[in-house]
Amino acid sequence: MPTAEEFRQQEIIHDDEEDEPALLTTTWENLNIYEVDRENREVHRLLDTRFLPSDSLRRGDKWIDFDVTPALTRRRKEDSNDLIEFYIKRLVSNATPMSIDLRDSAALIVQIETPETANQSRRRKRSTKKNKNRRRKPHHNQPKAKNLCRLESLWVDFKQLDWDDWIISPAAYDAYQCRGKCTDAPPSARQNYSNHAIMQTLIHSLNASAVPPPCCVPTEMSPLPILYRDVHNTTIVHKYPDMIVEACGCH
Repeated sequence: MPTAEEFRQQEIIHDDEEDEPALLTTTWENLNIYEVDRENREVHRLLDTRFLPSDSLRRGDKWIDFDVTPALTRRRKEDSNDLIEFYIKRLVSNATPMSIDLRDSAALIVQIETPETANQSRRRKRSTKKNKNRRRKPHHNQPKAKNLCRLESLWVDFKQLDWDDWIISPAAYDAYQCRGKCTDAPPSARQNYSNHAIMQTLIHSLNASAVPPPCCVPTEMSPLPILYRDVHNTTIVHKYPDMIVEACGCH
């Protein structure tokens, strides 16, 4: 039986011209999500509907929550590990179809993990984590000296926090952390000092008892999409801000 599911809501962009009449910005639209039948892809089962103003869909980078619990429940009963395919249809209030741009890949991606594939999945996650670390853009705050301000791994496991009863995915993730000292005098660019931190460091170098050195803190953060069940047992995906440290500096 499935032990975890996750899906990712892709960005939905309105492709009309930017100088369209102002009247359209107040139009209300239906956004429907369907489950595509495995045997006949022409058959679509309506799962959920959202009624939204057009201008909210044109802003970009908007996350929309859909309840796809019936599709996941049906797949559990079938004891199937097949990919669940979803179809999104967007209609304006007069029921005229509007074109949409689904970027990257499918609008929704569902991943089901079974006990038989758990070990293989964990190996893939470790490999992905290593690749992500290699792809992460270089920062000035990653000096060779290990005692200076730098970005380090901080692995968060929701099971250890007893949150795995409501968080479906990810089961764990690397939040990263900032560690090290900000004691260079004069301050070096590689540690990403703020102007205030530069002044504080210089004063600290003259009189350490008068003022402490700056602290190594996050300077860039990124969000994390989390798939979870609410108090009504509804499956929801939400993009939580400031969950991952991207860069550190002395402040």
